[in-house]
Amino acid sequence: MSGGFALALPLVALVACLAVVLWAVPRRRALVAVDEAAHPGLARLRRSTLLGRGVAMVAGVIAAVATASTGGLGRGFALAPAVFAAVQIVGVLAADLLARDDARTQGTAGLEVRRVRDFSPPRLVRFIVATGAVLALFLAWAGVVAVPDDLGRAGRALTYSCTVGCDHGTLSPWPGSYYSVPMVAALLLVLVLAGTAVGATVRRPRNGAAPEIVAVDDVVRRRSVESVLAAVGVAFTGSLAGTALLVGGRLAGLGANHGPAALQVVGWSTLLAGLAALVWLVWCLVALLLPGASAKPAPRSLLASLLTSGRERARG
Repeated sequence: MSGGFALALPLVALVACLAVVLWAVPRRRALVAVDEAAHPGLARLRRSTLLGRGVAMVAGVIAAVATASTGGLGRGFALAPAVFAAVQIVGVLAADLLARDDARTQGTAGLEVRRVRDFSPPRLVRFIVATGAVLALFLAWAGVVAVPDDLGRAGRALTYSCTVGCDHGTLSPWPGSYYSVPMVAALLLVLVLAGTAVGATVRRPRNGAAPEIVAVDDVVRRRSVESVLAAVGVAFTGSLAGTALLVGGRLAGLGANHGPAALQVVGWSTLLAGLAALVWLVWCLVALLLPGASAKPAPRSLLASLLTSGRERARG
């Protein structure tokens, strides 16, 4: 009972924090209104992206729970964040492919140069790069110090010298190669899917000569790209939080009479890093659920003026 409670407590805390943040953080960029009669393709584009994200969210939770429950010796838990993120990215990619031609209209095409950085939130990109670097360093260190467990499974335990009462001790499970190799493979797959989805979103064709279409379509593209990046952030922060909290809790719990003091210092530092990753995980989930909440407000006055002028020209 106590073990199950210890495993459930972080999940309950995460859900509670996410609920509070979703209640407290307003959606800073409302979706631009679409004149469905004048631009039915834009209306379909908006509906398909919203539906794709909703379906992906439900499917991602189911896939993550299934992965966590089927992986042997905790491997499923290690892969669950990446599996959840992969499903979110596939959902965004599928919605963009289904709505590929919805922003096209008959008429004069405009010459455009669309770049990935024009649709990517810089703060979220910097955060993903920093989190990925920390996770890579942590897994590399955990893999170097790892040893086989009592059944000979490589990279699943840590041995240390005792200070009082024993010659050496062993901690298992430990995030060595037994867990980190499949985790890194899954995270690399997430990055490949993210690159594919972002490329498809940015390259999706449209009538760039129509300001009304450009205004709405730019918002939809930014939200799709932000959803993909937020999913990558969930994969990185979820993996880091899970492994760092496990390692930090076990090393910090060695006590003053067991294990070197250096390991306990590493344990407390890793525990703090895991808690910080948990906080950033909540932020990424908010960005995934409410794309636009982590970005700067869009110039609504410009977008509104473009749509208004377009309607006036249509009436004229």
